[in-house]
Amino acid sequence: MAKKIDRAKVLDELAKVAFCKANDAVQLALQAEAPAERLRLDGVSKVKRGRDGSVEVEFCDRVRALQLLYELLGEEQEGLLDFLEEVKG
Repeated sequence: MAKKIDRAKVLDELAKVAFCKANDAVQLALQAEAPAERLRLDGVSKVKRGRDGSVEVEFCDRVRALQLLYELLGEEQEGLLDFLEEVKG
């Protein structure tokens, strides 16, 4: 059964990527035992752990996510500002 994807869901997911914070990604990198299901990793695209203990975290392109949000909201400039304030909240 396929999930229904609508405009509001796309906007919400893009906003999560655009306004993600690095806090939980840093916690994941520093604590090998961090429970990933409790962390907000919306903006993380990849995590790599090296054999030497190094950790590399890659994030999604936040600027591109903001551009897409802007394009999807189009002429709704006032709506864009309200939406961004609500998401950042």
